[in-house]
Amino acid sequence: MSDSTVWRTLYRCDDLMQARAVATSIEAMEYEVQIRFGEGDEATTDGERDISAEFKGPFSVQVPERDWPELARVLDEIVQEQVEFDQQIQQRQRQKRRSGLIIAIAMLLVVMLWRIVRLLH
Repeated sequence: MSDSTVWRTLYRCDDLMQARAVATSIEAMEYEVQIRFGEGDEATTDGERDISAEFKGPFSVQVPERDWPELARVLDEIVQEQVEFDQQIQQRQRQKRRSGLIIAIAMLLVVMLWRIVRLLH
């Protein structure tokens, strides 16, 4: 990434995690990408300092001007894939919690049955 690179905003949102997810997808496609946050003179890139999750956007995912047309054509696909990926992660987390609850209930039932059998003898 050279200092003379002209950056252009490809995607803008108020959710830092969404901006980072889109930027990660673009990076995985082997393009240069940066996240800027803040407005005007206050704007800073993600690499210049750690962006706190508490920081409120807007966040801009920027790519070099030369790559913008190509990435703009596939932006909707990138965002949709990220939404689907996030949904899969949430579904796995729900399944994991549900499995843990089922195991806990099963263990509780085993202990209760064991105590009932001991009381009857």
